[in-house]
Amino acid sequence: MRKLIPSIIVLLAGLNASAMWMEQRLQLSAGWNAIHVKVNPYDYGCNAVFGGGGIDQVTWWNRDHRDDGTGTVTADTFAWYASANEPSTFGAVLGDERYLVHAVAATNLVIFGTPALPKGKIFLGEPNLLGLNVVGGGVCTYHDYFRYLDCLETTPFWTVTAATGGSLMCSAGAGINYPDQALWVNTVGTGTTTYMGPLAVAIDTADKVLSWEQSSAPRTITVKNVSDCERTVRFQLQSSLVPPAGQGARAGLIRLKSESIDWSQGYARRVYTSVGFPFTTNLAAGATFEFRVRPDLELLTATESGDYLGVLEISDKGTTIDDEVRTSGICSYRVGLKAAGELAASKDPAGLWVGEVALTGVNRAQMLTSAKSEWNEERIQDTTQAFQFRLILHAADSGEVKLLKQAFIGSGVADDDTSAVLVDKATAEAYRAKYPAATIRRVSSANFPFMAPPAFDGANGFLQDGGELTVSFTQFFDAKDNPFLHAFHPNHDNLGFNNGKPQKKEDGATGTGDYESWNVTRTVRLTFVGEDPLGANEDWNRTVCGGIYRETITGLNKTPILVEGAFRLYKTLATPELQSGGVAR
Repeated sequence: MRKLIPSIIVLLAGLNASAMWMEQRLQLSAGWNAIHVKVNPYDYGCNAVFGGGGIDQVTWWNRDHRDDGTGTVTADTFAWYASANEPSTFGAVLGDERYLVHAVAATNLVIFGTPALPKGKIFLGEPNLLGLNVVGGGVCTYHDYFRYLDCLETTPFWTVTAATGGSLMCSAGAGINYPDQALWVNTVGTGTTTYMGPLAVAIDTADKVLSWEQSSAPRTITVKNVSDCERTVRFQLQSSLVPPAGQGARAGLIRLKSESIDWSQGYARRVYTSVGFPFTTNLAAGATFEFRVRPDLELLTATESGDYLGVLEISDKGTTIDDEVRTSGICSYRVGLKAAGELAASKDPAGLWVGEVALTGVNRAQMLTSAKSEWNEERIQDTTQAFQFRLILHAADSGEVKLLKQAFIGSGVADDDTSAVLVDKATAEAYRAKYPAATIRRVSSANFPFMAPPAFDGANGFLQDGGELTVSFTQFFDAKDNPFLHAFHPNHDNLGFNNGKPQKKEDGATGTGDYESWNVTRTVRLTFVGEDPLGANEDWNRTVCGGIYRETITGLNKTPILVEGAFRLYKTLATPELQSGGVAR
């Protein structure tokens, strides 16, 4: 098959300038055409993509060297036929794949979908059918594009003549006129490597696009200059085509902020500022640039009717190569962008919040030069190091906020968006019995006693700048987790001896008398702050919050103990209700 159909001569009009949802338009010549699919097709069935009537056969070059455990390597190629006379061996069209398409006559092929980033995987020591991420029109030559790939044979480039399917060698100095073509490249060496042109582009998510659904947390686009000269890297924001039916409306063009480091306060703070496009930066040979971006919520009006959509085109337009300014550049890549229209909505605190507390202050006995030590009841002194522990809160639709010792997260019944929050083991067991296939995860804090979740006072201050929440709870003198009780210590059993016989002492609830275990009462106060102390955060007091943690502990010492520090919480689930009492819903 490789000798019969190496690569192509084909007229390709390229990608539509709009993106997220975009079209790849290809003009196929009669005969064989080798194409590089640069979108993830929305309707990905072969019949939907290739079944317009002008195409009778497609070969998918699927080199993968997979082993099914028997020592058998899978086939390199699969075939699709428009006619039912021959059985097809593949049925779906994938983004960033190379296909050999046979047209019975000159045909226009339009593929609708989202942008596909190239993987650039190459198997060394053999021909590879590679797609190109180039600017067309002859401004880029084969030498321009492949000069940084060091595993080429001397004469590596092959295309296909449309009429006969025979092979045709390309000159290294020839211009590449068809940016969506694929061609055979002969390589040397062993093993595998990757190459996607002078720039290597990657995103920090397994999704095919950069998506912000419930959070505007930053995403990173990494660009590496694999060439031997400095390159201008240009980011251009583009709009989207109308989404297909069932995918929601297009709320408008997504606007972005990018990260920078602010040293104005004497330490590094991450801040985000609006990006003006096109955005350019110079990247030295071999260097890497990380572009951290997030939606600009100040410029996105909250809406439930659609999503904000767009794309980043990443190119080397304006780069000087061999003392020549390449105005159009050589290579071009696209990344889809999506932000939920509800992302910029008013704060919705309902859900499960999990985070950490770092205590850095405590009142304590003052060591004096005299024999007497005095306990300062109010002054908070810095500790030599922070004491950290987990903090778990749950906010209900009603506005009630509770402090949790633990939470069992039940998911997998329908999807993670319908996860249940269970507060005790009995309810978790009931949930497991009702939904045997569900996954249950536990999150807990060792710093709080086993208790029914108590409700905070002042819950209307949750997520409000200066808002305060207060809650009190007691670890009773005879509770198993009371700090004075020791299962193997005879002096902490609240028993005395009278004539050699055990006699129960007064209980520790009175606070006076001859006893060995006391009630311990703790009052927790959370004070929220309006700005992220670690740097500007679009999600602050929306899906991440924090402030000052204070706690008063009575019963451990004759004088109350005061501790103070900082807390930070993250909204991990939007589940608005707690399940308890041993009954799962």
